[in-house]
Amino acid sequence: MPKIKSWSARIPVILQHLEADTQRLYTRQDLEALFGIGRSQASDLMLISGATVRNGLPAVATRENLRYYVERCPEAQAYLDEQDRKRKLAKRLQQTTEELRQKAIPIPGVKPADEWTKWEDLPNVAVEPGLMRIAFYGYVELLNTLWLVSRAMANEPEALRGMCAPAAAGDRVPADAPLTAA
Repeated sequence: MPKIKSWSARIPVILQHLEADTQRLYTRQDLEALFGIGRSQASDLMLISGATVRNGLPAVATRENLRYYVERCPEAQAYLDEQDRKRKLAKRLQQTTEELRQKAIPIPGVKPADEWTKWEDLPNVAVEPGLMRIAFYGYVELLNTLWLVSRAMANEPEALRGMCAPAAAGDRVPADAPLTAA
């Protein structure tokens, strides 16, 4: 892995400056200020980026050459890859924290044994092709039943598929069909 340059943390600022600036040519002093580096590093950067000496004037590097180098040098690429990895890891950690927070919220009436719920354990739930009926008396019981349904779905997905499969092509109930008493 290439060694990360001292100015790598400034890459976004440097690229933004090179995009917005109208200055076409940069001297060593300009590079020292822009990259936040010393005189010898700026001189090396001038050589790497193809600096030219014109009629005895100080060497200058073009904005295009500098931008090309900053965008494509292996050190900058390593830095940008590392920043991307850190951003993804932080996002994953944030999601995990949010999931832990949500899992810490207790659901009223749920016991550890409910984790192993099966469809046969749900007498107040009826599944027909295109229709699921849940009988409940109050919102706490509805939440509990929905939790048990989710556990049964996770524990026995094949049984759910079997219950949802229509017996014949014409037996399927439309999703928006009104509920009627049977």
